[in-house]
Amino acid sequence: MNNNFLDTETHGKMGKTFPEGCFRNDKILTSEYVERLFEDALTIIPDSSFANDVYKWWIERGFITEKQAVGLANMAQCTLDRQHQYHTANSGAWADLDFSFLDQVAQHLHATSRAKGFYENDWNLGEKIALMHSELSEALEASRKPVAVRVHDEHCPEFSAIEIEFADAIIRILDTCAYMKLRIGDAVKAKANFNSTREYKHGKTF
Repeated sequence: MNNNFLDTETHGKMGKTFPEGCFRNDKILTSEYVERLFEDALTIIPDSSFANDVYKWWIERGFITEKQAVGLANMAQCTLDRQHQYHTANSGAWADLDFSFLDQVAQHLHATSRAKGFYENDWNLGEKIALMHSELSEALEASRKPVAVRVHDEHCPEFSAIEIEFADAIIRILDTCAYMKLRIGDAVKAKANFNSTREYKHGKTF
């Protein structure tokens, strides 16, 4: 995500292109900047009524005003700044969080797997990891369908297929962690805390 939403270079170019103070959205003058702004802002503040109203305006009318763009950018930036301040190393954000529940869940899931006979034969880590991959592949296939026709899960119809496939992946991972006596709760907490110290996008492009 762009840490400087209304950078002067992009904003200056857009101002020259649209002197009326509007960012237009049509086949000739499509604003990649505004599309990127919406992508970033709606990721950071998805529940913002202002952001969603401006996006609806953009879709229905084909343009947004400079004032709307600035407001959207400022709101997203303020939220990002607050998140960054909270989720940094030694900020206390992670010190008070207890991830031991993951180990408790893992033990429960492992007990169920044993009761259902999944540990009667020789255990193979490679096989377990491959099965984890299989659940993610099924989630990928479910996500490829248009949103309007995405089916609900066959066994848990109150959830989408994507939700259940992700759940299956987590269940397999935690089951394996319990069998191997891995400290998954502490590991998740430690890695999340380390990630809070890393540079923007961890130095990657995406």
